[in-house]
Amino acid sequence: MVNTVLIDYNDKLAPLYDEATAGKGAWRAPEETVKLVVPFAVPGCDVLDLGVGTGHVAIAMRDYGCHVTGVDISMRMLEIARKKLPKSQLLHGDIAQPLRLTKPQHFDIILASGVLEFVKDADAVMRNINSHLRNGGIVCMAYEELIPGSRVQGSPFSPRGAGFYTEIPRELSFLVYRRTLPEMRTLLGNIGLEIVRSTIFEAYRLQRRNSRESEPVIYRAILACRSLHKRH
Repeated sequence: MVNTVLIDYNDKLAPLYDEATAGKGAWRAPEETVKLVVPFAVPGCDVLDLGVGTGHVAIAMRDYGCHVTGVDISMRMLEIARKKLPKSQLLHGDIAQPLRLTKPQHFDIILASGVLEFVKDADAVMRNINSHLRNGGIVCMAYEELIPGSRVQGSPFSPRGAGFYTEIPRELSFLVYRRTLPEMRTLLGNIGLEIVRSTIFEAYRLQRRNSRESEPVIYRAILACRSLHKRH
């Protein structure tokens, strides 16, 4: 089922997004994703960016000489991304549904930076990754960590979105979903991938309601490849 509230939220967020996430430390998931994956990127390789947004990660990968294909649920986000990436293939689609790609259909690198937390059915995303990852390819993801006991991140899911930006109606609230590292190992292991690198970082700070204080939101970036026993 398509999450129309999430689409509406992202369409309204699109013209604000680049300015809202600009500045050192404002939104670190793209930076951490790129940092983890670029040692494995070579000029001319094919990259699929799931949840491309306005192109933060895709631009960095293009600048490393990669051929980038991006998919996003928000047409407004894609409109902005296309102005920055006129030579890239940027497609409208839900990453939890079968992807309608043209060429290429298989990729050396698949990225999902700051998008898995908006998807309830993570297995559906994994099926897309499994369908479109080349032999010898790698996957890099950055996602909101489930941290037991944390006031902000202690639940597997919770409402998010309402009141983040004054320009966006408060009723546009949706759920974010969090995973632990063992959960991610299982999800990736189900499609024959194993996590080979992992790092935790503060992605942004969440403003407390009716307060000037904020709390860190912790993300994890992971790099995965085919399990050794699957390569033979």
